Formats: sequence, C-alpha cells, structure tokens
Amino acid sequence: MIKPHLFAAGLGFGAAGLIFVYLGLMFAALYLLLLIPLALRGGLPVLAGILIGFGGIWTALTLSQLERGGSTGDGGPWLAMGLVPLLAGAGLLAIAGFRSRQAPDEAEPDALP
Repeated sequence: MIKPHLFAAGLGFGAAGLIFVYLGLMFAALYLLLLIPLALRGGLPVLAGILIGFGGIWTALTLSQLERGGSTGDGGPWLAMGLVPLLAGAGLLAIAGFRSRQAPDEAEPDALP
C-alpha cells in the first residue's frame, strides 16, 4: 500500500525545493543533501512526491511567466525543465501503485532497509 503521508511529505519538499534553488547553488546542494535520506527511507512514493512537487510548481511558474509575455524568449526548454520531473514523478507513482497492489509474497520492497 502506498503511504499517503510519505507522498505528501515528498510533495511538500519538492515544492519547497524551488525556494532553495532560488537562493543559490549552495542552498540547492544543501537541499539535495537533506533529501537523500528521506528519499532512501521512503522509497518510490517519496521520490515521486518530490519530483511531482518540484515539476508542478516549476511548470506553473513557467506557464505564468510565458502567459504574461515575459522576456524568456523561447520558453520550450524552461517548460521542459518542469515537465520532465513532473512526468517522471507520475511514472514513479504509477509504478509504486502497481507494486502495492501485488500479492504480498510477490511484492518487492521499494525502500532500503
């Protein structure tokens, strides 16, 4: 069974990641170091939440900027930076859901011990 609180935690940390990325490279590196233990213990649901949270917020902000006619020029690469993690997170969430529906004796653990 997918634990919703793990996915929600990942979603929150993924969305908060934009704040750390905005503050600079040092904070982005610190953010990634803080996420590694969470992703390793939580498995696929947490990783999916992180990717969906970051990708969703990035895509929403990029679309908002492009809608207002911002000075981004070609917005395709910026939009792809949000859509790729968003779609990867959705794929991981689907895999985690499929694994959770398998019989207990066939289920593979999606978290490290």
